[in-house]
Amino acid sequence: MKSLARAALMLAFSSAMPAYAAPVLVEFTAEISSMTDMTVQSHWIPLQSSNALGYDISVGETVKLYFSYDTETVLPIIDSPYYPTEHFSYGNFQQSVKFANGTSALSYSNRNWVHTYEYSDSLLIQTGGLFAGNSSSFSYRFEWESPYAPVNQALPGADQWSSVKGLFGLVLPSAGWITVGGEITSVQVVSSVPEPSTYLMLGAGLGLIALSRRKRRTETESSSA
Repeated sequence: MKSLARAALMLAFSSAMPAYAAPVLVEFTAEISSMTDMTVQSHWIPLQSSNALGYDISVGETVKLYFSYDTETVLPIIDSPYYPTEHFSYGNFQQSVKFANGTSALSYSNRNWVHTYEYSDSLLIQTGGLFAGNSSSFSYRFEWESPYAPVNQALPGADQWSSVKGLFGLVLPSAGWITVGGEITSVQVVSSVPEPSTYLMLGAGLGLIALSRRKRRTETESSSA
């Protein structure tokens, strides 16, 4: 009986624990709508395909964009001096791109920043940074809208990624200056680590079930005797 009470107390304690946020990995599905090559400064040539990375990338193909962040890390927010609903911050997150014919994803994770614009019912989020490669720096940007209920005043929670649409743009880490851009058509959370209290509640709940069955078995055996 004491064991049953102890398990019940543990379950109650875990329910009262504060919720800890967890790392979240989000997968965007996007379609390439434009490609350009800047062979001469300020002179952009439209492309339909490119083999700059050693494999074909073409306009119209689907590309996967990955965005991961840890909601436990509070982002330092810098408010715009001109617009009270506009904020800027450097973020603790990772971004990568996986092209259809690519053997691995390209990591875009240096000097990350996040720029947000608050609306009455949503939050426009722009993330970007620089990719260091081939002794040069290349920029990238993801942009999407989410329900207005961000964590850390900047990024949405794991349950706020439905019906997201947006844009993306990046410069390929190659010898030339080739840009790729398009529309984000859908999104899904592919990984979200459960909160620590979730494991404690699960363990306590299973303990209660086991103790309850043991108690019933003991009572049955006693009555049979």
